[in-house]
Amino acid sequence: MTVLLPIAMKEFYKYFIVGIAAAVLDVSTFTIIAWGGVNHLLANVISTCVGLVFNYYFSCTWVFRQKKVNVKRDFVPFAAIGFLGMGLQCALLYLLIDLKLAVWSMNIAAGWVGLSVDMKPVLFLSKVFVTGVTFLWNFFLRKYLVFRRAEKNDAAAELSQDVVEHNNPNDNNVAVLTEQ
Repeated sequence: MTVLLPIAMKEFYKYFIVGIAAAVLDVSTFTIIAWGGVNHLLANVISTCVGLVFNYYFSCTWVFRQKKVNVKRDFVPFAAIGFLGMGLQCALLYLLIDLKLAVWSMNIAAGWVGLSVDMKPVLFLSKVFVTGVTFLWNFFLRKYLVFRRAEKNDAAAELSQDVVEHNNPNDNNVAVLTEQ
């Protein structure tokens, strides 16, 4: 158990780095699209999909070190978790932007210093906020629902490959597990 904690922390740090990069890509894509006049909820769907593909690739190859990427086995639940997170983001964006909660709170803050609020910063800051909310949701669900199952499948396949034939003086065909 003591070995698992450092491994989990190392994975979390790597996921954090990949997550930050994916979030920057997501928020940048969202900002460009939304500031270009596309509805913020549609912009969120598009930008989240861009970030999701980026995150999946680097989560498989670098964070959780999948030896064999099985798109059918891993991407479908990975994407499903991402789409649930995107649904949460859309609900929060609706509250913040369409119901004017972000505008209302920014108007209060801006009123204290005598400024007016433009919608572009509201869109940007709202997206940054909802992206942060869904970060932990995505990590824990992906770690324990997607990559835990993948690790078990990979370990079973590796174990079957590690069985080698070994010539033993007492028995000519004994299977021995090799250590790595």
